[in-house]
Amino acid sequence: MTGPLTKDGIRSEVRERRARAGGADALAERGRRAQERLMALPEFQRARTLACYLAMPAEVPTDAILAACAADGGRRVAVPAWRPQQRAYGLCWMTPETPLRRGIWGIPEPAEPAWVGDEALNLIVVPAVAFDTRCGRLGHGGGYYDRMCLLPSAAIGAKVGLGFEFQMFEAVPMEAHDVFMDAVVTEDRTQRRGGS
Repeated sequence: MTGPLTKDGIRSEVRERRARAGGADALAERGRRAQERLMALPEFQRARTLACYLAMPAEVPTDAILAACAADGGRRVAVPAWRPQQRAYGLCWMTPETPLRRGIWGIPEPAEPAWVGDEALNLIVVPAVAFDTRCGRLGHGGGYYDRMCLLPSAAIGAKVGLGFEFQMFEAVPMEAHDVFMDAVVTEDRTQRRGGS
C-alpha cells in the first residue's frame, strides 16, 4: 500500500485482513490473548469501576474481562446502551444477573438500563474498526464512543482500546473531535500513547 489510507480504505483493508486471519478458532485464540494482555495492565488491576463493551462478532470478545470482574465482587461494570431520547449511547451498570436485549443495530445491552450518574469510572475499554501506533482510533463513523469517552456526567480515567493486531495501522485519520486512547491492546502488543 502506498500513501495514507482513507477511512473507507482502512475499513476495507481491515475486512481483508480479517479474512486472512484464520477461522473462528484462530480468532477466538487471538481474542483470548488480547483480553489476558488487557487484564494484566495496571489500569485494569487498579480499576474498581470500569466500562466495557459487549462484543459484536467482529470485535475482540470481552467475556473473560467481564467474568474476571464478576469474580471480583468489589468491581462495578458499566456497559453502553442506546438512549433514544438523546439519540446517543450512554453507560449503564451491569451485573452477571442483568437481563440483556438486542438494542439498536443488534448490539446487546441491559434490558432495563440503570444509568451511570456522577460516579467516576477508573477505566473504559473501547472497541474500534482500527487503531494506530499513536493510540488513535477509527470507529464506525457515528462518534458514539468519542462522546462517551468525554462524558461530562462521569469522570473517566484511563481509555484503553482493545483490538486484534490486524486492526493496527501506522496512522488512522483523526479529526478534531476524535479522542485518542491512553493505550491500545492487541493479542501481540500494548501500545501506549506517546510511547511503546
